[in-house]
Order: sequence, then C-alpha cells, then structure tokens
Amino acid sequence: MKERLDYFAKVCAVALFFVFPFSLALGNVLMVLTALFWLLSGDYRRKWTVLRKYPVVWAAIFLYGLVLIGATYSSASGTDIQGVVIKYSKLLIMVFLIALLHGSAWRERCLDAFVGGVLVALATVYLTVWWEVPWAVTKDKGWGGEHVAFGDRITQSIIMSFFVLIALTRAKATKSVGWRAWWCVISFLASLSMIHLSTGRTGYLLLTVALVVFSLSFDQIHKRFASLGLLLGALVLMGLTSQTLQERVEKGIHEAKTYDSMEVTSIGGRINFWRYSWELIEKRPWFGWGTGSYHDQWCVVTSNIPDWCTFGRWHPHNQFLHLWVENGIFSVVLFLILVCAPLMRARHESKYPQLLWGFSIILLTDSLINAPLWNSREAHFFLFMMAFLVTEPVPSSSENSSYDSTDAKAA
Repeated sequence: MKERLDYFAKVCAVALFFVFPFSLALGNVLMVLTALFWLLSGDYRRKWTVLRKYPVVWAAIFLYGLVLIGATYSSASGTDIQGVVIKYSKLLIMVFLIALLHGSAWRERCLDAFVGGVLVALATVYLTVWWEVPWAVTKDKGWGGEHVAFGDRITQSIIMSFFVLIALTRAKATKSVGWRAWWCVISFLASLSMIHLSTGRTGYLLLTVALVVFSLSFDQIHKRFASLGLLLGALVLMGLTSQTLQERVEKGIHEAKTYDSMEVTSIGGRINFWRYSWELIEKRPWFGWGTGSYHDQWCVVTSNIPDWCTFGRWHPHNQFLHLWVENGIFSVVLFLILVCAPLMRARHESKYPQLLWGFSIILLTDSLINAPLWNSREAHFFLFMMAFLVTEPVPSSSENSSYDSTDAKAA
C-alpha cells in the first residue's frame, strides 16, 4: 500500500510539472495531492535520510521557521500574516518533491512534463496572434503588443526564458539532426515570442541571461565566443525589428531617470520601493517588523506621498528586501542559500550544468526586481523546478533498473 501511495505521489508530481506553467488552480490542487500522498506513503526515516544531506532543505525549513516566528511579533493583521504563511508554505512542498524525486526515473519525467506544459503555453501565445483564444489572458490579435497565454507577462517571461535554455541545451546534447533542428526552432519561437509578442522588460533581461549562460557552457573557448556572438547577434536583430521592445526600453530609461519625481511608474516605482524599504530595514535590521508587516509599514513610511500607499503596499519588487523588512537579515542569508543551491549542485552534475547555472542566475536576477516567493505563479516555477534541479540524477545501469522495477511494482 505504501508503494502504491508513493507511486500516486510521483504521478501527481509529473502532472504538477505539466500543469503549473499554465494553470495556477490545477497546480495548487496537484500540489496538495502530491504532498498528501507523500505523507500517507510513510517511510519517514528513509525520507529524512535523503533530505538531510541537501543544504537547500535546511535553508527552506529554517526560512519557513523564521516566517512562523515572525508571525508572533508582527505588526500586521491576522489576514496579512495568514496570507504570507500560506504563500511561503510552498517551501515545504519543495522539500516533499526533493524526497520524492531523489534518484528516481520520475525526475526526468517531471522535466519532460514541464517542457510539454510550456509548449502548450507557447502554442497559445502564437494562436492569439490570429484568433481570440478563449483560455488566453489577452484577447488582442495581430503581431506585436502583449500576448499573454496564462497568468501574467512577468511569470510567462521567466518560464519562457528558462525554457529557451532547456531547448538549446537539448539541441546541443542530441546527435539527431532532426531533433537538433526541432529544438533550435522551438528556442527561436520562444525567444521571438518574448521580444515581439510581449512588453515585459523582465523577459528581455532574462532571455539575455539565458543566452549568455548557454554560450558559456561550451568547453572550447572559440565555441563559446562563436555561440555568444551568434546568439546575441540574433537577439539584437530581433530587438531591432521589434518596435515594442524599443519603446519599452526607451520608456524604462526615462522612468529610471525621473524616479525622484515620485510618479507612479514601473522602473521609477521600483527604485523608490527599494529606497523606502531600506528606511524600514535600517530601523529593524536584525529581526524585521514581522511576517506580513510590509503591507502596513510601507503605508506608514509613504504616508505623505499621494497614491503610493496603494501602489506599493504588497511587496518592494525585491525578494531580498521583502524578507529583510519582514523577517530580518537571517532570512536573507537563508534565501541566498536557496538561490545558490543549484550552483553548488552544478559541481557534481554532468548532464544539466548550464540549467543549474542558468536557473540560479535567473532566480537571482528576478529576485532583485520582483518577489518570486510572494508571487504564487513565480513561486510554483522556482520552487518546483528547484526540487528537480538539486536532486540526485537517475542512477545508471543496474541501479536504474532497480528504481524502475520498484515503480513498476507499485503500478
């Protein structure tokens, strides 16, 4: 019975990786089912033996512990505290997934499922160019502008940039000319969708990060420079043909230069979020204001600036500052361990080193301009994919067959 429950947990995990790129609701349901079957399957001593060797597990558990402790001295309302506690509980789901995927053939199935889910999202983006797709977020047809398949443009850009890295990695790894051509075309279409069919400047930045990381993954220096030149050249060419990108970049530069006017803008707003959040940090740097407190403390520090209480009350568009304001400096250190966990794993991983490097750099970059643990869709991507990346790869030869036979027996 325990083996069957473990099997169901793994099936739900694969379904979760397929669904979360395009459905938050289904992702939440499958997340709960995965955790439930994992808990019911028992064998906790063996699971803990697996988990305790991962630094990222300790970082996640202690970080969530600080969130719970912060709830006891928070200045926030019960509703705000509860909301943050629930959001950050996905740290524990990541821990469950690490135990579930460790050394299992299901690890690869989860990656394949994720790729399938993103392909659904990418196909939807291009369908919206010609048709009004019922399930798509945006309904505007035609080339250019904003085409969001599911969720919001920032999360779509984050997932798509990492997907480009996956596609290029698979193109590099395969010996089949046909599959190499397929993955190259897919990576091009995904890149094109971010530059020509999105106004998200986060996507422009993260796509560049993904391409640079892939170029540096080649062993020979001449191949690195050739790949870097080719990919960045293609990126520049796509940018020069995208009026939307040019306008968004110009607008972003203007917003950054005029941030001190306190106008409500995207780039200027972020700069002011960081400035005023630092004022809160300076007052309580060690333990912060408590879990969920940013909501109210932001409105206190900006009480003399019209509209800014409403504009910036959720988070400072910086995960490090958000944690620091609410839970103190130790939470920032623990989050840095989370960010660096794939990099530490890259020293021992031979199959996906560029994915590990790319993921960490994308997470770091996004955490400097957004709040990926607070945003539910971003948390799904970063925490679930973290579980895949840091776990031990599938054992080879005879060991692998023993895992497969166990799974088959459970089925």
